[in-house]
Amino acid sequence: MNRKLQVFVSSTYTDLKRERQAAVEAILKAGHIPAGMELFAAGSDEQMKVIRRWIDNSDVYLLILGGRYGSIDPHTKKSYTQLEYEYALETEKPLFALYMTKEYFDQKVGEMRTAAVEMDNSAALQEFRRLVTSKMCASFDNLASLQLAVFQSMSDFNNDTKLVGWVRGDEVVNAKQTLEQMTVLQIERDAIRKELEELKKVSTSSPLKPLSEEAMKLLRAMSRDARGVAHLSLTSGGFSVESNGKRITPHPVPHRAEVRWRAAAQDLVDRGYANSDEERDLFQLNHVGYEAAERLLNQNPASPPPSS
Repeated sequence: MNRKLQVFVSSTYTDLKRERQAAVEAILKAGHIPAGMELFAAGSDEQMKVIRRWIDNSDVYLLILGGRYGSIDPHTKKSYTQLEYEYALETEKPLFALYMTKEYFDQKVGEMRTAAVEMDNSAALQEFRRLVTSKMCASFDNLASLQLAVFQSMSDFNNDTKLVGWVRGDEVVNAKQTLEQMTVLQIERDAIRKELEELKKVSTSSPLKPLSEEAMKLLRAMSRDARGVAHLSLTSGGFSVESNGKRITPHPVPHRAEVRWRAAAQDLVDRGYANSDEERDLFQLNHVGYEAAERLLNQNPASPPPSS
């Protein structure tokens, strides 16, 4: 499934237009969705409510910090950019910040003059910068290094399976169809368990018989496994048995053959050779089973190894 993460991009406006555009391009090239703050006109309580909802609905928060502090909220006396950043911290939103180096700042001042410099709230900007650099952040000294930092960070976030992201509607799993398939498999599983119970009743009332071919294959494979384990699994493609890192069955066998293999595994349990975890369909040899395997397999040395 092709998941796309939504990234909320926060920065001051007039001084960082090129930097924000470079970050948006890097997010798009990484295959994700930017939510640029240029879509909003921060400056009122109502707009901040809208921005907070967008941050809530985004997977990742990105701050680009330059030489300006930004517009001030009259209630908190903090810039709206800082309020956005603190809200992302407060809500534990996955985030990262990029701040420009002094060399790049000097270059910006040479190009933009006072438009790149904070004239009124320099102390507040320095305090905000100390907060940002105490968290997850990186510096950039040109547009290329900014884009590289964004691209690398998005690669890391993309590996985080806890992030929800967005997917195309036609890629979403059909829940109804999956539920129907699971119901059919459960019915078949219950029927097989019932048949196994009947087989157990027959086996306990009859003299002990030689191990079946399936039981011998199980015993052989489990004795060669480091943990002495065999796993029986039922999927939509059929039933399969695995042990020692290999399939004992060459291919998933039809559902009707599952009865024989489950009976073989249960036979090992009934003889005291193995213990079972029925919830996970795991069977594990005990010391009696290892002794039996050594004795029985020495009697049949020509038996072939499990198919892979």
